Amino acid sequence: MKDGRIGFGVVGLGVGRTRAKMVAECDDAVLVAVSDAQHDRLTAFAEQMECDAHSDYLEMVERDDIDCVLVMTPSGMHATMAAEVMRRGKHVATTKPMDVRLEAIDAATAVAEETGLVYAVDFGRRYEDEPRRIVRAMREGRFGRPILATIEMKWKRDEEYYGGWRGTWELDGGGSMANQGIHQLDLMQWVMGPVTRVCGHYAIAGHHNCQTEDLALAMLEFESGARGSIVTTTTWTGAQITRVGIH
Repeated sequence: MKDGRIGFGVVGLGVGRTRAKMVAECDDAVLVAVSDAQHDRLTAFAEQMECDAHSDYLEMVERDDIDCVLVMTPSGMHATMAAEVMRRGKHVATTKPMDVRLEAIDAATAVAEETGLVYAVDFGRRYEDEPRRIVRAMREGRFGRPILATIEMKWKRDEEYYGGWRGTWELDGGGSMANQGIHQLDLMQWVMGPVTRVCGHYAIAGHHNCQTEDLALAMLEFESGARGSIVTTTTWTGAQITRVGIH
């Protein structure tokens, strides 16, 4: 704690820049330091936010004035970095997804259980009023018996978007479904409950630089007996579409 506020450190200044600004805007939190592998970006942002800069995130984690670290790096680094943070006695939150490898997620979860520290994942839609009211109504049986859940997510990403780590198996672990569609997937499962069966198909339809997929289709069966369908793509050229339907 610093002046009675929770001290935060942020690793990764891609999406981490928005999260760092959110910390700075919170009365009960203070942005202590940021870390990034790109020195110029790190220095400029630290000056902008009036916080300390560390090129080595583990060095930053050792600080006594940091209570929680936000890991905002490429997906394939999340769980390993989260485990290292918790081993040094700090709470941690990663951006979605937890990781691209189950073994890394299991290892980090084991560290969280051993240490008793918070290990959270950045699914912001769970804090919005409308999804929370829908989940509460579903749990109370006010909607009756769920029959069908659908996701339609049609977005556009340029070829350059897949020029780095995005769309790679090693660091992204997937494409339109694992990266863009994951918030809708989380919302669907939160409302509908566990999935017992799934089948699907994926393709690279419009991006030469993408290793994983830019078009994905899936059909689901939930534990409740309800069915589900998912369509995600980053090849769409019209107005962006993001729909989650519950019937």
